[in-house]
Amino acid sequence: MTCTQTGCWRRIARPGSSATARVHSSTNHTFATAANAVVTRVSRKAGVSRISALSTRRCYGRSAPSAATIPPVPKDPGQPDPTLDARGVRPAIVVSRFNPEITESLLAGALDELERLGGDRAAARVVRVPGAFELPVAAGALARSGTVDAVVALGCLIHGETAHDRVIADAVAGALAALSAHTGVPIGFGVLTVGSIEQARARAGGERGNKGADALAAAVETYRALSRLTHSREAAP
Repeated sequence: MTCTQTGCWRRIARPGSSATARVHSSTNHTFATAANAVVTRVSRKAGVSRISALSTRRCYGRSAPSAATIPPVPKDPGQPDPTLDARGVRPAIVVSRFNPEITESLLAGALDELERLGGDRAAARVVRVPGAFELPVAAGALARSGTVDAVVALGCLIHGETAHDRVIADAVAGALAALSAHTGVPIGFGVLTVGSIEQARARAGGERGNKGADALAAAVETYRALSRLTHSREAAP
């Protein structure tokens, strides 16, 4: 580095190249005498560094992706497919008897949704178990039976003085997910994990909708998606 009365000059080599850049550094200014030289801008006052556009291009292999190339997120991705059709689908619904005020409302919502989607309400097989912890074993038996196309698990866990509800919720969610992946049968998750009975009521037919209906729609939609995948594989040459 060579310093004069007006500033300092230093020579910077580009990595992997014999090209050099002669840089004059003064307060808030940097000048390079070689094109495309990789230069770190240094301010004597603030010591601020800046990554050049060239460095960004090196990271991505091209210019950084713009926000315009990213597909927009739907306004309400939780809503079921408006073209969903449950005709011919054989669902089973496993219901926890604990907190029956809530779980029976979830069941009613699931059956109403099945009917709304064109399914046969009477064809739905309903199985009741003591609590949420027993949902996976019943759901697994139904999924492996070969007599149902989709399973819906309904329950309600309300937080109390201990972490008991969280322990149960984690165990049930993990077991149901593993069962669905292992058997290939969709299992709709309609187990509420809430902090109060008021929150549960809001999600069992109240102002927050009915999670039983949502779980039924999700199970049917997944069943349809899996059926399309199976048919496309069979039709492939």
